[in-house]
Amino acid sequence: MLFNSFEYILFYAVFFLAFFAAGNLRVQVLLICAASLYFYGAWSAAHVLLLLLVCALAWSAQHSLLQRFAPVFQVAALLSILFVFKYYNFFAQSAEQLGLVVAASTLVLPVGISFYVFQAVSYVVDEKRQHIPRVGFAETLAYIAFFPQLVAGPIVRAHVFLPQLQKKRVFNKYMFYTGMLLFAMGMFKKVVIADNVGLFVDIVYEIPGATTAGNHVLAFYLYAIQIYYDFCGYSEMAIGIARTLGFKFPRNFARPYLAASITEFWSRWHISLSSWLRDYLYIPLGGNRRGRVRTYLNLAIVMLLGGLWHGAAWTFVVWGGIHGALLVAERMLKYRPATGVARLAAIIVTFHLVAISWVFFRSPDFASAGLFFRGMLDVSSLAIVTYKFAVAKCLLLVVLFVIIEHFSRHRTFLSLRSKTTLLTGIVIYGFFFFLFGNFEKSPFIYFQF
Repeated sequence: MLFNSFEYILFYAVFFLAFFAAGNLRVQVLLICAASLYFYGAWSAAHVLLLLLVCALAWSAQHSLLQRFAPVFQVAALLSILFVFKYYNFFAQSAEQLGLVVAASTLVLPVGISFYVFQAVSYVVDEKRQHIPRVGFAETLAYIAFFPQLVAGPIVRAHVFLPQLQKKRVFNKYMFYTGMLLFAMGMFKKVVIADNVGLFVDIVYEIPGATTAGNHVLAFYLYAIQIYYDFCGYSEMAIGIARTLGFKFPRNFARPYLAASITEFWSRWHISLSSWLRDYLYIPLGGNRRGRVRTYLNLAIVMLLGGLWHGAAWTFVVWGGIHGALLVAERMLKYRPATGVARLAAIIVTFHLVAISWVFFRSPDFASAGLFFRGMLDVSSLAIVTYKFAVAKCLLLVVLFVIIEHFSRHRTFLSLRSKTTLLTGIVIYGFFFFLFGNFEKSPFIYFQF
């Protein structure tokens, strides 16, 4: 059930009316639970039981008779579920390549499992650390399975969500208005920019090395735009939907391509994941408290595992390894972004380093990544670009990309008060949305994780 589908609009409308018509908090919580399970069941009814199992494991940690050891057991059980469904085949195939005989699994990867398992792990750990209050199973289910961000995040912390869940949500005109604006902006980024840019990118990546260097160079840059606006678009839509229901979530992106270092990039990109890795992996490993060598090792481990979190393939591990190596290099050199022209140069360099790593992220294997890089180096065809109309359309969308980034910086679209200004904005939005929108219901890239 994609956000940009009629089915979802109807589902949301029915839930919205029922939610605010509910007479008390308990009914609202149960409505969230029922709607979230129905939403997930629309993706895969069989995996609803798995989602319930994850929620039950997280909730049972605070009620176990072995209270001292329960959190360790629950975290191990949750990560085991993630391993079996997402990584077993990957490691089985890797073992087979080494000459070992390991039986393959026929399990289908449940959509969004990486996100809701990580939320469940943070719930268990935070409850153990006494950072959150003890709640009932319905509240735990509502937190982990909350449908706006269930399948692709952002990864919301329990201490952010549960206090809001403990108060009856009352319709707030401003929250609804700003939530709808965020949703509309996210929809625009996904349908108008990401999905159109993706059409050209897919052509080049489908058979890397088979077209001109000019096409490869454009695909190199445009994929960076595609993945950003695809995922940022989903995050804003999810945060916007939650906001219309009275829930405030932190933002997940902060103009990451204007970062002047890889360290700064990860403070701006997929913030909910980078902060999760910091709090539940990097710091428990020792962080930067055990000397320089241990700090470098911890950074490398975190980014390698972060890469593996994205997908069960060695290309994702290499993607994470590249970022880990760059983070270590910046720490070793004690690099700090400069100001003025030097910062602009650092932003350009950082963007290109990130874009290089995206080639591994996008490619299905190392051979394809190698062919793609090789395809960029054919100087004789560097000026030749086919699919000129598609390219011109993409370049126009890049201009829109810059404009949207400008308005996002100042949150201008969230502070529109004048009815005339708002109406003008709606007309301009509708013009570009229906003129350039790709309405083929393309899944969000991060749904595969």
